[in-house]
Amino acid sequence: MQLLYTQEGFSGQLGFGKRPLLMIRDLVAAFTDPNSRLAIEIDKQIETTKALIELCMSKHIPVTFTRTIYDPANLSSQLWGQKFPSICALEDKKWTRIHPELTDYSYSVISDTPYITNFHKSPIERFIEENEIDTVILVGATTSGSIRATAVDGIQRGLRVIIPKEAVGDRNQTIQASALTDLNARYADVMNVPRVLQTLEVIASSQ
Repeated sequence: MQLLYTQEGFSGQLGFGKRPLLMIRDLVAAFTDPNSRLAIEIDKQIETTKALIELCMSKHIPVTFTRTIYDPANLSSQLWGQKFPSICALEDKKWTRIHPELTDYSYSVISDTPYITNFHKSPIERFIEENEIDTVILVGATTSGSIRATAVDGIQRGLRVIIPKEAVGDRNQTIQASALTDLNARYADVMNVPRVLQTLEVIASSQ
């Protein structure tokens, strides 16, 4: 599939800008607790995300956390719940608790949203504008869902989108591989975590 995209003129490189932001989506109980219907295998992604958080915070690179909630009074939530009934469980706050490994960090913004993208009607929008962010690094769940939606929304807003492939997760490897290939072809730079960490070090040292 990647060869096909390349031959047909996809998969260019965006690269990093000068002012990155690490954006985390839905590393919460609903997607990480094995008792949840929404749970996926994501332990390795949690560890990788911790490494990214710790580097970013040590270099004064902002980190935000977005949690999906189900709001029965919101039309978007109603329609999403009609299409994806399991998402209605996120009306219960026990499922929107941040994963225990990720609770002790001082996030620049924590945003609860009924929307599929991190940006729409979110305080993160203002934070990005006020801090002149030009690059977003997306991690969390799920790759084919909110990560994809946020990547599309991000590039439409003039942001460079980076996806560390070991820090995002999905229902199975087939869905994960397909989503990452398509994201890399159209909307984001998908790269390995060591490269992301190395680039962030370089950006931080130049400021």
